[in-house]
Amino acid sequence: MIGAAEARDFLAPRPVSILPGVGPAFAEVLEREGFRRIGDLAAADPRRLADRHGAHGLRLHQLAQGLDARPVNPAEARKSLSSETTFDEDLRRRGDLEDALWPLCEKVASRARLEAIAGRVVTLKLKTADFRTLTRRRTLPSPTQTAHTLFAVGRELLAAGADGGAFRLVGIGISELVPGGQAGGDLFAGDESRRLSGERAIDALRGRFGPAAVVSGRALKPGRGRNTPESPPKERGS
Repeated sequence: MIGAAEARDFLAPRPVSILPGVGPAFAEVLEREGFRRIGDLAAADPRRLADRHGAHGLRLHQLAQGLDARPVNPAEARKSLSSETTFDEDLRRRGDLEDALWPLCEKVASRARLEAIAGRVVTLKLKTADFRTLTRRRTLPSPTQTAHTLFAVGRELLAAGADGGAFRLVGIGISELVPGGQAGGDLFAGDESRRLSGERAIDALRGRFGPAAVVSGRALKPGRGRNTPESPPKERGS
C-alpha cells in the first residue's frame, strides 16, 4: 500500500509503460519525446503534453503524480496473483535466476492456498538490463497452487526466455483463477495432490512456529542475499 505522500517518489523511476493506456507502441512514442520514466511525465509542462496528446496527455500527467480519482472496488474478482523481485545487480547465469525464482513461487503458492484459489496459467516475467519486459506463459492441464509446479513450469519458461543476457528483475504469477478445490491433478508425471498435501503441512508448521520453521535447500544456497524483494505477492489484473 502506497500513501499519497510517497506515491510520486515511488512512481518516478518506473517506466511509462506501466501506466494505464500506455501500450508498447505509445510507450515508444513517449520515449522518443523524452518521457522514458514516469518522473519525466510528472516534471513535464502539462500544456506540452496536452498539445501533443490532448486529454490523454493531461491524464498521463495526473497519473504520473499519483493522482487518480477512479474508485477502487475491493469486491472485484481477482484476475491474477504474482510476485517479483528486482536485483541489486543484474544477473546473467540461469542458475542465479532460478535461485531468485524459487522463493517467489513459494510466495505465490502460499498466498493461493491461503485464499483458496488455484491458477490454470503460469506466467514468467523478466526485465532486461535495458528495461525491456519479457513475458512467457503456459496453460496447465490442471489448476495448481503448489510452489513445486510453479517452479517446474517457471524454470522451463526461464530456459526458453533467458538468452544469456543481463536481467534486473524476475517474476512469476498465476491467472485464470479457479476455486482451490479444483487443484490437485496429476502434473508432470508426478503426484500433484501429494505435493499439495506436503506444502499445506509446511504452511501449518510455518503458521505455528514462524516463516523460518521450514526452509528449502535452494533458499539456503550461498549468495541468496544479493536479491532485494520488491514487494510481497502482488495481485494484478490481466
